[in-house]
Amino acid sequence: MALFDILKQTITGKPTGITEPTFIRDECDAQIQIDKMEEVKKTAPPETARRIEHDIKLLTYGISGENNVAYELKHSYMPILILRDLYLEHKGLTAQIDFVVIDTNFILVIECKKMVGDIQVTDAGEFIRLFKNSSGKIYKKEGIYSPLVQNERHLELIKNILCDNMAGLTVRKCKDVLHSIVVFANPKTLLNMKSAKADVKKAIIRCDQLIAHMKNLHDKNKNGYWFPESGMYRVAEVLMSYHKDNPVDYTQKYNLSLP
Repeated sequence: MALFDILKQTITGKPTGITEPTFIRDECDAQIQIDKMEEVKKTAPPETARRIEHDIKLLTYGISGENNVAYELKHSYMPILILRDLYLEHKGLTAQIDFVVIDTNFILVIECKKMVGDIQVTDAGEFIRLFKNSSGKIYKKEGIYSPLVQNERHLELIKNILCDNMAGLTVRKCKDVLHSIVVFANPKTLLNMKSAKADVKKAIIRCDQLIAHMKNLHDKNKNGYWFPESGMYRVAEVLMSYHKDNPVDYTQKYNLSLP
């Protein structure tokens, strides 16, 4: 990057070549999985076919949620780089990550959730899904794995990858620039976080709050560690180098015999 461009970016806080949200990876591997499951379902026994159909519906619902988040990112008008649907492997650990957003002042790991039912978060940090009938009466409750714990693991893996591969990016600096957020992408889902602790409330937002959250992150981190445009692309390049295909053997998953 030319000295003039670096000086300009230092003054404005914006990259010179990236003028809008730019997807480095905009693929959704879940759709590939659905296509394979549809093929397997054709020859599966009726009971197994129903199970496959249920799993397809869940994946389809998840894709819909990711698409909602992708729409918000594309319309953020921010000069950012975006990686979608990464499957990272590093030192024996793996992580399936919905989105990574790379800004001059932050790296944001997004976990997208689109669920049927309302979500209640307790003071102990437990996530409970509530199912209601047409009259609004709760007929079922179930605990779900904390998306915050899941995203913290993703964050830790990314931190290790970047610290191992980017000169000058220390663990301390990673802590300053790396952030995570859980986005609930179903507009009909009600989030009850009255009893949740303050740090939990800050880590969960609705889809329509995502752009404001990112702009706030950018402004808050203006005086900290920042990436020149070349650094932004370097982060994307490093993460993409650890992205692997995640093939699923559906005959084994559904205990089917090969023809």
